Amino acid sequence: MEQVLAFLPNFEDYFTVLKKSDDHTVHPDMIVHLDYAIDFLKLEYNARLSELNSLLKETRITFDLLWGVFIPGSILIANCGLTQEPIAVRLRYTYSTEKTDSRSRRFVLSCEYVDFGDGCGPGYGDHEVEIVEFLGAKPITDLDAFPMSPYLEPEYEAKIKEDLIARGRRCFEFSTSPRHMQYSGIAYRRTKNDPCEYKKISVGAFCCVIVRLLIVDSGEIPDSHRSR
Repeated sequence: MEQVLAFLPNFEDYFTVLKKSDDHTVHPDMIVHLDYAIDFLKLEYNARLSELNSLLKETRITFDLLWGVFIPGSILIANCGLTQEPIAVRLRYTYSTEKTDSRSRRFVLSCEYVDFGDGCGPGYGDHEVEIVEFLGAKPITDLDAFPMSPYLEPEYEAKIKEDLIARGRRCFEFSTSPRHMQYSGIAYRRTKNDPCEYKKISVGAFCCVIVRLLIVDSGEIPDSHRSR
């Protein structure tokens, strides 16, 4: 039911569109049923929705209400697991994991992003973000991922979009034309079971994982650009 409640603002927007529409293919019963469903959800879950809306006005959220922030299909700002640079991902769905003897509860964001791995051209890659259970209300922009809009200041949102588009174009350029160079040193990658895995390399083709290291520009999102 939480997933349904998360889409309540979308239902309300769609209801407004239907009422104003001149599309005669829209059956009147559809509008009546949608209106009834919206009223029912607002009445049945009034307390939870009131708490959620109150927190959203302050751009804060509690762990139990995270579902109200992360709407499937929305664009999120997260950090690359390899470089820790800001990346944009699209949220596919969310799910929760229960507490165990060794792990706290988690709210998991299953996301996708455009990748150029293995020189095969653009495609979708998987990206998961785990938000560990926390106490009290937390600023939304302090989460490990958060929706790009409306939680970034407009100026910085435009800037990060520009940077991400430029990075994507350069990544596509590298993926479509081979690039090789002589290199002698230590390469590393982050793994799930071990923070870093080091390997000695001598000569190699720079695939997209290495390209990311070469073209990223900035580090963490400055707090001054986060909308509070």
